[in-house]
Amino acid sequence: MIHTILSMLSTFFVHPLFYVGIFCLAMIGATRVAKERASFHTRVYGKRAEFILTVLPSLLAGFAISILTISLGITMSLPLLLGLTIVPILFFCGRALQLQTPAYTMSLVLCCFVVLSFFSVPNMFTTQLKEAAWLPSLFLLQALLLFAQRMLIRHNGATLSSPQLSYSKRGRLIGSHQMKRLWLLPVVVFIPEGLLPGFAMTFGDVSVQPILVPFLLGFQKNTHAFLPTVAARREAVPYFISACLSLLMAMGLYMYASPWLALIGALSIGIIHASSSYYVYRKEQQQPPLFTEEEKSVRIVGILPGSPAAKMGLAIGEEIVNVNGCVVFDERTLYGALQKNPVFCKLKIRDRAGELRLVQGALYDGEHHQMGVLLVRRDEKRIDSVI
Repeated sequence: MIHTILSMLSTFFVHPLFYVGIFCLAMIGATRVAKERASFHTRVYGKRAEFILTVLPSLLAGFAISILTISLGITMSLPLLLGLTIVPILFFCGRALQLQTPAYTMSLVLCCFVVLSFFSVPNMFTTQLKEAAWLPSLFLLQALLLFAQRMLIRHNGATLSSPQLSYSKRGRLIGSHQMKRLWLLPVVVFIPEGLLPGFAMTFGDVSVQPILVPFLLGFQKNTHAFLPTVAARREAVPYFISACLSLLMAMGLYMYASPWLALIGALSIGIIHASSSYYVYRKEQQQPPLFTEEEKSVRIVGILPGSPAAKMGLAIGEEIVNVNGCVVFDERTLYGALQKNPVFCKLKIRDRAGELRLVQGALYDGEHHQMGVLLVRRDEKRIDSVI
C-alpha cells in the first residue's frame, strides 16, 4: 500500500501540468501586482496570494472528486491522459484562463479521439479502451470537474479580487475588479494494470491501478458593474449548466455507447458553455459602471489589508460621505479632511444598501497610507490615489 501511495504521488509531481500550473500562478501574481502599482502606486496583495488562496480549495475539491472517481472506477488510458495534458498546455498559449475548463479541454480531447476512432491509426492515437468504458467515464469526469469549478468560482473566485483603474467607453477613469484564479486539483483515476508498477484493483473483468493526475481549472473575470462576489456568482451559472449536460451525456452513454452521440454531446457542451458565458458577459456590459466618481462622496474601490480602513470595517463599494465633519467629493478633499486630525478620524459612510452609518478609528501618524482606501481618481490628477 505504501508503494502504491508513493507511486501515485510520483505521477502527480512528475506530471507536466503540475509545473505549468505553478509557473502560471507565479505569472498571475506578478502581473496583478504590476497592474495594481500602475493604478494606485502600491500593491494590494503580495505575489504569493494566488498560491495561498488556491491550495486548500484545490486539495479539498480534488479529494472530493477522488472519492467519487475511486467509487465509480473511472478509468483512463495513457493516450487519453496525454491528450488531457497537451490540450490545456496549448490553451495556455492563448493566455486566457477562462479556456481552462473541462467544458473546452475535455470536449476537444473527446472529439479528437472519437474522430480518430473512425480511421485506421496507430495505437498511440486511440484510446485503447472499449467505447462502453471510456466514453461515459470521460463525460462523468467532465461533469465532476465542472461541478467543482462552479463551486470554486462561486465561493473562492472573488476572494481578494484585484482593484484596478481603466478607461470607460466615454474616456473616463472607472474602477474595476479583476479576478484571476487557477486551481490545481489532484484527482485519482485508474489506468490499465501493468502500465506502471503498483497496486492493482479489479472492476468487473478489468484490472486497473490508481494514479494521481493534476487537473487545471481556470477563472478570469474583470467586473466594473458588480461587486466581485456578485460577479463571481453570475459567472458560475454557465459551469453549472455545462456540468448538468455532461452528467446527462454520461448517463446516456452508459446505456448506449455511441461515438456519434458522444461527438454531438461534446460539441454541444462546448458551444452551450461558450454561448451562456457570452450571454453573462453581454448582460454585464449593458450595466453602468459601479466604481465611478461621485458628486458628493467618494466610492471605495479597494481596501489595503491590515490598514485602518480594514480595521474600521469599511467595505468595497461603500461611499465615504463625511470625514471629520467635512464633506468630501474627491481624493484631495478627503486628504485635506484627514489632516484635521492626523491620528484619529470620524467617518460617515453610506453602505451598499444606501444606509448611513458612523465609524471612527485611529490612523498611523506619519505613514504614507493614511487610511488604506483605494479610490477612483480624477483623470487630470496624477497624484497618489491611496488615501
